[in-house]
Amino acid sequence: MSCGSTVCSSTSIGLSARRGRAHRSVYVLGKRWIAFAILCLKRHRQRKALLGLDGRLLRDIGITREEAIREAKKPFWK
Repeated sequence: MSCGSTVCSSTSIGLSARRGRAHRSVYVLGKRWIAFAILCLKRHRQRKALLGLDGRLLRDIGITREEAIREAKKPFWK
């Protein structure tokens, strides 16, 4: 249903552009959430692996057992 006037066509173009921006922003938000989830998973795995290191390996990387435990207790989002 087209009215043929410039007002009508510019309004429908404006709505279409806003919908396009909304879809892009949802897409970007989704990408950021997935990237954050992957980062949190990596942190969790690294901290779990840190707890599994023996004293010699911890000394090799320059941290104490207490520091390793403190790091492993951090929440996955930090």
